[in-house]
Amino acid sequence: PVLGSVGRGDPATVAAVIDRLDSSTVTIRYAAVATLGAMGPDLAGRTEEVTRRLLAFCDDPTTCWWAIDALSRIAPADPRTADAVLA
Repeated sequence: PVLGSVGRGDPATVAAVIDRLDSSTVTIRYAAVATLGAMGPDLAGRTEEVTRRLLAFCDDPTTCWWAIDALSRIAPADPRTADAVLA
């Protein structure tokens, strides 16, 4: 997603994308996860929060794959990312 490239590190953009993780619309949630993944670890100091939020997506097999893809770019060295992949 282009927004992930241009909004990387911008606190307002990161906050707006994080807010969309709670959308009732599945395509908006997917786009938010993909955008955060494109931003990588440059999440304006909110990497830990985003990591926790994305790990929660792994409670649902339908959304877990989205989260794993994003986590592999946001927190590749975090042991929780490896645990999610291996679960």
